[in-house]
Amino acid sequence: MGVLALVLTASLTVAADVPQAAPAGGATSGEGSGFLCGAVRVFGPRPSRSQRLVFSSRTTPELQLRPRLLLELRGRHVLRLRVLTPQGVPYQEIQVPLDAPALDTGAEPRSAARGAGARLPVAGTPITQRSLFGAWSVQPFLDDQPTPCGPATSFTITE
Repeated sequence: MGVLALVLTASLTVAADVPQAAPAGGATSGEGSGFLCGAVRVFGPRPSRSQRLVFSSRTTPELQLRPRLLLELRGRHVLRLRVLTPQGVPYQEIQVPLDAPALDTGAEPRSAARGAGARLPVAGTPITQRSLFGAWSVQPFLDDQPTPCGPATSFTITE
């Protein structure tokens, strides 16, 4: 694990601050899997008492999507959150700007994703208008990388 972190950190500083995503067919769990991003956290308007990510469209005007980075980034980046419908069709791609101290500022690294997030409106959208109920997913992509930087998070929207 320590060697992997060193290799990934080196790619952050050498490759123009754009880390490489995990190889296709890689692990699908979060921490320790070679991903740069953790699973996107999904929150509704009320705290869930269970681990299940099930949200009723009748009581959920919008969902909050909160990305997590497993490594510190430096410089400006964009985290793209790709949201897929229950049929696996792209519904929306949300861009979340990340800004962390640049390499030459001498500033301490901080989590660029801290406080970053996005909203996914539910009420009054095609989700409810077209009854797009079922198991959805959201997956993070860093900058223009074609492969995900983290595992998909599944959540369910019910009527």
